[in-house]
Amino acid sequence: MGQLDEAISTIKEAVEIHRSLVDGSLFSRHVLAGSLNNLFGRVSAMGQHAEANVSILEATELRRQLAEANPDAYLSFFGETLVIFPFHRATWVAMKRL
Repeated sequence: MGQLDEAISTIKEAVEIHRSLVDGSLFSRHVLAGSLNNLFGRVSAMGQHAEANVSILEATELRRQLAEANPDAYLSFFGETLVIFPFHRATWVAMKRL
């Protein structure tokens, strides 16, 4: 297993740990969204665009909910995700057409 594969495996483990710790608090959902965003970056870099799409969609929805619940604390994180999402989505759709 290469270093990138190990990194993805570790990030997936972190996502599952953070998912299991979501307790309804905004902060626990914020941590999960961050892990999903990290997973997106790594799997996207490996060309695993379908998996990347799933993780960025979930991160975007979590961050949208957080921004609605507490804009002062979470709106900037939602904005960061929105910057990433359209670029990735366009790339993913284009690659599916090839």
